[in-house]
Amino acid sequence: MPQTDILELQEQVTKLYLDAARNGPDSRLDYADAISQNSIVGNVDADVQVGLGVLFYNRNEFDKAVDCFVAALTVRPQDYLLWNRLGATLANSGKSEQAIEAYYKSLDIKPNYVRGRYNLGVSCINIGCYKEAAEHLLAALAMQDSENATSTTSAANVSQNLWDTLRRAFLMMERRDLADKSLSRKVGDFRGEFDY
Repeated sequence: MPQTDILELQEQVTKLYLDAARNGPDSRLDYADAISQNSIVGNVDADVQVGLGVLFYNRNEFDKAVDCFVAALTVRPQDYLLWNRLGATLANSGKSEQAIEAYYKSLDIKPNYVRGRYNLGVSCINIGCYKEAAEHLLAALAMQDSENATSTTSAANVSQNLWDTLRRAFLMMERRDLADKSLSRKVGDFRGEFDY
């Protein structure tokens, strides 16, 4: 599909979502299902707001995406994935401190959420808190080990990203010894020096 067709399609889809948001939740065909799933409170349809947020995020319109995710969180405040999505959007818009707050809320809801812990570690790197970043990354690796993740390509890629990011944090700490030690991929080797 040519680039112009993709952009036109994206504009059409965004317009449809904006219309749905403006018309309110009663315009949904599956209104009763949405109510029963706690997707709608008042005049906010969380599903529509999330969809809009993703569309804006993909267009690098991060402030609009943040607004949509925050609106959705008024309906679904216990949605750890949505808090993580808000954190990622804030981080990508250069607001790492605010992203950290969102990641912590995600982890308050689901403490063993590996991706959220990883994202928190990356945001800590972005603001220069390298030791804290290492602790979060080590915690994510320990969680992944304790879950006995299957050796699928996806799990291997997540693990590889975690180890690479941890190594980067160690190098930013100017701890070449720890960076070299991380090549062994033994999470327990760092217990004496880090709390995780």
